[in-house]
Amino acid sequence: MADIRIFTNDAGGGFQSSVIAGLREVIDAGIYHPVIDIIGSRDASIDEFMTHLEGTAGIVVIADAAPDDFLREAYARGIPITLVSHQLDDLPIPAVMSDDGEGIKALMYHLIMRCGRRSLVFVRGIPEQRDSIYRESAFRRELLRYNVPDENFQIVDGLFVADIAADSLRHLLKSGAYFDAILAADYLMGIAALEVLRDAGIEAVTIAPVRV
Repeated sequence: MADIRIFTNDAGGGFQSSVIAGLREVIDAGIYHPVIDIIGSRDASIDEFMTHLEGTAGIVVIADAAPDDFLREAYARGIPITLVSHQLDDLPIPAVMSDDGEGIKALMYHLIMRCGRRSLVFVRGIPEQRDSIYRESAFRRELLRYNVPDENFQIVDGLFVADIAADSLRHLLKSGAYFDAILAADYLMGIAALEVLRDAGIEAVTIAPVRV
């Protein structure tokens, strides 16, 4: 039975674990065997990544779990590739993409138009990761739509890691900066933000998550 290798850098995270579970279900139903490769860093050498490909029938790469140069090399070798939440503009590699803009747009409408919030904090993900870039861009676009001035919003790092998001918000609270709403780039960072506020004795109302 040939292997389908799934490259992930967050196998236990909410998003990637759900993708992996779905992939397992589909792959197990066929003639292939799913193998999970947990890759720690996009900075690893292409040769290190290529060692995972011996005898594989194809690869699935989730988000930014593999560098683009590795994907180009694998494509040049004729290895079937599918990308999830990532794209290469210079190669016709199939990709499954989410609509990151619509979720942020809906949340911003609710915060600004329904709740009257005007001093916003955005907890962003990994700056160079595709989903993070699109979600932050959507946030900035909606600020322009509603004429929110630069001094009325702040962006803090979360890197899609709950503990990092929590530390960033604790630092923001300690600085005394004013804000009346927090929008996180994923739900795990949003939960972390809620816990930080409650630990600080600040009453917070959550908005049902919009999956993007």
